[in-house]
Amino acid sequence: MSGVGLRSVVRAAALVGLLVLASYGSPADARIGGGQSYSSGSQSSSSSSSGSSYRSSASSRSGSSSSPPSSSSSVDESAGSSSSNGGIWDILPSLLLSVFGVLGVFALVFLFIHHKVAAAAPYASSTAAPPPPRPQRNIATQMKRLDATFSETVFVEWATLMFARVQEARARKDFDAVALFLSAGLQQHLRQARDEGKPLKDLVGLAIGSARIEGLRRPQHEDVVELDVSFRASYTAEFDDGRTQAFWVDELWTFSRGPKVTSRAPENVERQGCPACGSPVERSSLGRCPHCQASLAPGESDWCVSARRVRERRQIPPVLTGVVEEVGTDLPTIFQPGVASRLQALSTLSPTRFQERVRHAFFALQKGWSEANLEAIRPFETDALFGQHRFWVEEYVRQGLRNKLDDVALTQTEVVKVDEDLYFDAITCRLRAHARDYTVRLSDHKVVGGSGGARRLWTEYWTFVRRRGAKEAPDDVTCPSCMAPLQVAQTGVCSFCQTKLTRGDFDWVLCRIEQDEEYQG
Repeated sequence: MSGVGLRSVVRAAALVGLLVLASYGSPADARIGGGQSYSSGSQSSSSSSSGSSYRSSASSRSGSSSSPPSSSSSVDESAGSSSSNGGIWDILPSLLLSVFGVLGVFALVFLFIHHKVAAAAPYASSTAAPPPPRPQRNIATQMKRLDATFSETVFVEWATLMFARVQEARARKDFDAVALFLSAGLQQHLRQARDEGKPLKDLVGLAIGSARIEGLRRPQHEDVVELDVSFRASYTAEFDDGRTQAFWVDELWTFSRGPKVTSRAPENVERQGCPACGSPVERSSLGRCPHCQASLAPGESDWCVSARRVRERRQIPPVLTGVVEEVGTDLPTIFQPGVASRLQALSTLSPTRFQERVRHAFFALQKGWSEANLEAIRPFETDALFGQHRFWVEEYVRQGLRNKLDDVALTQTEVVKVDEDLYFDAITCRLRAHARDYTVRLSDHKVVGGSGGARRLWTEYWTFVRRRGAKEAPDDVTCPSCMAPLQVAQTGVCSFCQTKLTRGDFDWVLCRIEQDEEYQG
């Protein structure tokens, strides 16, 4: 009998036992405490921010369900002695009920023990019902039909940087540097925006947990294209009254542009000046760039943010000693249709070398995070992702803490998705790993979060990108441009030849980490 079948039988026996015991015991209110696994195809969730491990767990979920107290009704049973004339037949029902009650108790004990063992086992097979199938995203494919130069990798990288810059401008109350990329209405909205009903004095510690394209629209009677992008982030707000408060936010931004506008090239992701020539922001009297005469009206020569909606904002404690429960490790892996043939079609890919790169990057990142060594992390991440992890590493240092990952093991790597665009090849892998994950206070080396003894299992989806047509780098310890020992500055350039190495021009770099419960294919 399969594990799922066995658990079903045991649960049924437990239910019978509970009903039998309830028939003998006194009435009592029932309260069902929920967890984080799929149950009968439904799921309850909430999100919170955490920097408790390198694994970029900026979102976690905890669900609970409860039923209202059941109304108790007393049943008046007549007291008296039973007749013995029926012999065994009179007591048979009671015997059967007693037997089922005992079996039910044993079933409950079995379930309790099984749950504890499964939680402790690092590779326990899933017994939860799988989630409903999630549709594969085809937004990037649709955009490439409209614009052959569109790259999801480039766009998401730029949108993430824009999110950070706009939030910083909101705190400074100075939007000049980003005015080219904000509609007039949104600028007015942001100038009046409040957090908890109070104007901001400053905003610090912005950490973007995820950025994902959620929708594509071409509104009727309007000659524009719109992309909806969701951002999940955390930051600490400082108010005029001196109070500080950390927040977790889920925001939906709408990026708009004219249909004839072409996308940015990878080397122009960080450019903030004129979208056409890169000149500093300054407008002529006609609203054009004085250098190249390109229109500087938002949305006419580049994407602009036309709408912002805060879907959720919640206060969070500004501490790094909490423990975020892993969610989704038992969810089935989401594979892109035809992923094997797509992988084989990458003519410049060596599967063996790619696997080596993934493993090397994985362990280098875990070690660098555990040692608070940003130089060890930098060669393997794009600018936006490194910016997120740099904040958390520096925040741990500032608070005199260290998040440590000991006995790290990478047990499985599965290629689940392969994408191509004009500039990049992108490969998404689901990684399965475990380690002892805990936080210590550096002053006395006391464990203040997590557990130094228990192993923690996790699975995540990591997306690596590399410039199309790039040849395999010879190794992971020398600069692929000048062959000097690999030393990458925080700007992402080789310390010897000043070549940009973190854009994927030479080797695979990590651009995105997505949690199991967030990944949609």
